[in-house]
Amino acid sequence: MRTGKQGLKTVLLVWFKQAASQNSLISGLLMVENCNELANKMGITFFANSGWLERFKKRYGIVLKMFAVNTVLPTMLTNWLQSALPSIPEEYEAKYVSNADETELFYCCLPNKSLSFKGKLCSGGKIS
Repeated sequence: MRTGKQGLKTVLLVWFKQAASQNSLISGLLMVENCNELANKMGITFFANSGWLERFKKRYGIVLKMFAVNTVLPTMLTNWLQSALPSIPEEYEAKYVSNADETELFYCCLPNKSLSFKGKLCSGGKIS
């Protein structure tokens, strides 16, 4: 296995491929933070920044793409309903729980862009 900065790039690229294969939304900030965390865990003195990110994206053919915010895979919904939803009401007193299923309060807060490999087909939204 490679060590040092080249090993860090390899590990980060493997992480990116896994996250992208699960249709996770990946921002540039997430990439930089993850790289710095991996470097720390690997004992490498390295600090990723926006310049490093641009070179990394260019080297591996990664681009920023817009995705439909309403694209939810059935497996994602099933996993969330089974694992996350049951524990949420337990964290709050009944007086703090309300129904806001028809509000668009957080509509603009949802991410609609993600880093992806150049040439990857669009899945969801108007283009597809």
